Amino acid sequence: DRVMVEVMAHDEIKAYLDSRFIGSSEGCFRIFDFTMHGRLPAVVRLQVHLPGRHLVRFDTKEDPLQLLERASRETTMLTAYFAACMDRGDLGDVARSCTYQDFPAHFVWNTALKSWKLRQRSFAIGRMYFVSPTAGEQFYLRTLLTVVKGATSFSHLRTVNGVTYPTFH
Repeated sequence: DRVMVEVMAHDEIKAYLDSRFIGSSEGCFRIFDFTMHGRLPAVVRLQVHLPGRHLVRFDTKEDPLQLLERASRETTMLTAYFAACMDRGDLGDVARSCTYQDFPAHFVWNTALKSWKLRQRSFAIGRMYFVSPTAGEQFYLRTLLTVVKGATSFSHLRTVNGVTYPTFH
């Protein structure tokens, strides 16, 4: 009995490049540096969190007291939405006419400044993160944010007919 074995290295990248075909239209798009793929409309993911329960990034070497102090001052998309609704200028007039999920259609989130500014062009769709009904208070908060326009704070969301309730439920 005999066996013949051939040992060769399998290079997946070389195999892909050797078998790839670029048509004339794709070639022109690449030569003129046109975008090959795009997403329209843009989708903005909106944070939903209870008061004082937002995500905080930290270094393990950071002092815990400084971390707590920084976390209490930190601005999120939701708290910046409340601040925009409290604004007394043109920004506030537009903000008070929107629910939280409609906000990205009229505003742009500035990550560096952690604030919303009026949208100059194009449009976007806002999508809040999913919250399970078993999450309790956070689920009811999310539900209220889809209905209440121009909310200025967490307590404003809990206020109905002049009565401030202790929970979002």
